[in-house]
Amino acid sequence: MLVSLTAGAAFVELVDAVTSEEGASSPDAEVARWIAERRTPWVTALMRLTTRLADYAIAGTVAAAAAVALVAARRRGPASALVASSLGAMLVTEVLKEVVGRERPMADGRLVEAAGHAFPSGHSSQAVACYGGLALAVVLTTRSSRRRAAAVAAVAVVALAVGTSRVYLGVHWPADVLSGWIVGLTWLALVASGSLLLQRLDRPRGWWPVERDGSATRCACRRWPGR
Repeated sequence: MLVSLTAGAAFVELVDAVTSEEGASSPDAEVARWIAERRTPWVTALMRLTTRLADYAIAGTVAAAAAVALVAARRRGPASALVASSLGAMLVTEVLKEVVGRERPMADGRLVEAAGHAFPSGHSSQAVACYGGLALAVVLTTRSSRRRAAAVAAVAVVALAVGTSRVYLGVHWPADVLSGWIVGLTWLALVASGSLLLQRLDRPRGWWPVERDGSATRCACRRWPGR
């Protein structure tokens, strides 16, 4: 909850900043211009591929496939959390785009096609919410701290790469990307809080899962001491 409140406050500050900035002289425009001046063919090719990781169609397919696999493994809770994170963030982002109504950078500087308003970045929010939802599924289905840490680190790398690609390709301002990360993180935090709460409520009182053979899917149970 604290994460959501902090992120929400940061988002409000960003909205205020982008609605009061002065066009080409804004810090946003300066950063975007600096990045555009340093484009190279091989980096451009890499950014074109990277940005597609968070296309709604691709991210949605990844989320759906992972959710089906989780349901097949009788992990309906994590599957529901993944779908709620990805789909919910997409809907919230699209609503905020219409509310804020910020225009994208000029079309002559774009390297890929993009439509609609700019703020917040849908690709950036989806990179956090969808792939963060996958990491959440890992957290909910394993007790291995290494696997959990690896999942979180992977999400951070994907989110940073996708966000950078949106500015590099000229379809978003830096503040759009930052706001997209905030939206994705806020929604993911809410979904994670709800999932963990439901998981605790669903656990039989007086019992605690004990991992066996390093697998979270094969567990024994023991009573808490004093119960």
